[in-house]
Amino acid sequence: AADICSFAGDDFFGWFWTKRFPTGKPIYPEVIYGKKPWLSKSTVDELPRRIGELESVILRVDYMTVAEGYSWYNVLVDVWIVDSQDASPERITDEIGIFLEVHGIRPERDVNENLRDGYELVEINGTTYAYVRGKSFNWRFHKFYLLDERPEEIDIMDFVEYLNLSKNLYVASVEFGNEVWMGRGVTIIKNIEVEVIDP
Repeated sequence: AADICSFAGDDFFGWFWTKRFPTGKPIYPEVIYGKKPWLSKSTVDELPRRIGELESVILRVDYMTVAEGYSWYNVLVDVWIVDSQDASPERITDEIGIFLEVHGIRPERDVNENLRDGYELVEINGTTYAYVRGKSFNWRFHKFYLLDERPEEIDIMDFVEYLNLSKNLYVASVEFGNEVWMGRGVTIIKNIEVEVIDP
């Protein structure tokens, strides 16, 4: 029970959302770079790629999110790691969630519950995050909550290296969007790019 409206101008694009009632699972308007495991094909030729074949996967995003004060939402970079080139849901081994913003009762409660279960302060490329190993799903869910100013760019491979993931696994996709449990808001993206760099 939600309304999402995407829009685009000459030098920006984004989406409005309206979700009147809270639910257990959020909506997730997003940009997908690569093969989300539930999609039939990749949005680009560069991903999925084996970790051992990647030097850097750099995300640069210039965005603004504004929402009504009662809204429950976050700003999330989501990365899927799989053990096969076809990157189907059955092949997921890890999910890396990089939480750039967290707003509202539901997401803040989830963060507090996660941190109470134990967290680690980590510095990745000069930026500090609270790292939590998630307990749900059939794969390992790694949550990184941003504690510093938002970096100008995020190298996904720095997080992969921190987690010491096997070089035989694959980065399937890099995704950017808003998980929304309830509320009304808008995200405007002035620029977003993913740069894949070979060794």
